[in-house]
This record gives sequence, C-alpha cells and structure tokens, in this order.
Amino acid sequence: SDWSSDVCSSDLRDRQGSYEPKIIGKYDRNADGMEEKILAAGFRFFKTTLQLEADLSRLAYPLEETLARRREALAAQGLSLRYCDEALLPQVMRLWEEYLDPMDVPYTHGKGAEDERVLCVVDGEDRVAAAKWWRCENRTQEGRHTVTDPAYYRRGLGTTLLLAQFQYARERGILRNVTWVSDENERSLAMCQKVGLTLNGRSSKQYILS
Repeated sequence: SDWSSDVCSSDLRDRQGSYEPKIIGKYDRNADGMEEKILAAGFRFFKTTLQLEADLSRLAYPLEETLARRREALAAQGLSLRYCDEALLPQVMRLWEEYLDPMDVPYTHGKGAEDERVLCVVDGEDRVAAAKWWRCENRTQEGRHTVTDPAYYRRGLGTTLLLAQFQYARERGILRNVTWVSDENERSLAMCQKVGLTLNGRSSKQYILS
C-alpha cells in the first residue's frame, strides 16, 4: 500500500510474534567463554548511527489530522500521550536501560538544551508503554532514543510519538527535524522513512571494551 496511507491509518492491530535469539549452529562450538575472552583482550568495535532529516513544511500527509486520528486510536486502547515528569522518569529510564544499546542511554536528559522533552505513551494507571526524547535548538529539532515496551509492539506507538514530535516543532515554527537511528535497527529506520524522514548521513564511533 502507499506509504502515506500507512501513516494516516489508525489501525493499530497487535501483530504479536515471538523471537528467541540463538547462536548460529556453526559458531556454537566457539561460543563457550568467548564473551569473557573478548572483554579480557580489550575488544574494539564501531557503532554506526544513521542521520535522517525531514522538512516539516513539506510532509506528504496532513500532520494534524493524522495525529488526531492516532490519538483517538490510542484512547480506544486506554492509552494517551503525556510528557515525562518526575513520576514517570524512573519508568522511562528503566525502558531505556533495558532496551537501548548502553551507549545510547541519555543520562544527560534535561541538561543544556534550549527546549528538551520526553514524550510518553501511558496507560490508565500511568504505566509507560513507550517513550521518545527530543530537543529543539538552533531552529532544528533533534530526535532519538525511541523505545517501546515489547508488550506494546505492533501498535504504532513509535509512529505516533514521531508525529507528535513533528507537531511540537511545527507549532513553534521549527521546520527542520534531524532524527538519529542505529543502522542495525531496521524497524525504526522503516518507521522513520514512512513518516517522511530521508537518509542524509551517518556517524561512526569506535568503542573499546577493556
């Protein structure tokens, strides 16, 4: 189907699946104790992050109407959007620490940006189902650190948070969005491209585990 109609859809069916990670058979014989050996030797690796951008004045779908329909779909599931506060922050940090790469956890939350926000999807008992961080600085909105509790996968929560982020920027006259996604996160990359973000660059950093 046409990608713009996918964005506008309020059909948030839960397509539950299961996945159990395992070592490929031919490598299994070398797996015993390998992690400890790598750490002891000081393992170097590169992490690549993709930079995607969007001109928020030229989206191919009506942003306000689309977001309104998605809010209604959330409400039908007993969910709503709410900005992170001191009461929600421990839950958000737990999600980030559990499901993000350790190098991506934003421990600097709330420091130094002109306008920094964490928007959450919460249920009727204020349990956090998903969260997204962004900041607005120098007429640019930068977004990253989107995480969804696996119990709420396949409900479009990440897309709804992205659209809410776009609307927040447009209401303040900010029309440039830059979003960062790990090159290994194919699902997030597809979601970003669906809402109009296009690949504009990449950044690689070397890390040493010692």
